[in-house]
Amino acid sequence: MVDFGIARAAKGPDRVVEDATIFDPGSLGALTPTYASCEMLESGEPDPRDDVYGLAVVAYELLVGNHPFDRKPATYARDLELKPKRPKELSKEIWNAISHALEFEREKRTADAT
Repeated sequence: MVDFGIARAAKGPDRVVEDATIFDPGSLGALTPTYASCEMLESGEPDPRDDVYGLAVVAYELLVGNHPFDRKPATYARDLELKPKRPKELSKEIWNAISHALEFEREKRTADAT
């Protein structure tokens, strides 16, 4: 998993209390709005799909040369119904991978980086 400064220790039924961390970096509110998912901007519970979103923004920037939503936070881009433009030099497979990872709704987003 890629950590963009928003990931926190996952809470799950298989985790024991002794395994939990006391310091929660997520409580600091440290995130970069132009790379954060809608859920993180709206104080949702962290999920690996939030990191997938951030990674997709970075991948888009590296492949295309600019931010997929003109450096607008995901919530703003969602509310304006902005869509990233598909560059013609990207194959259909690469575009599908990036566009699914850039979904504003977590449930539609790629589950993990693998």
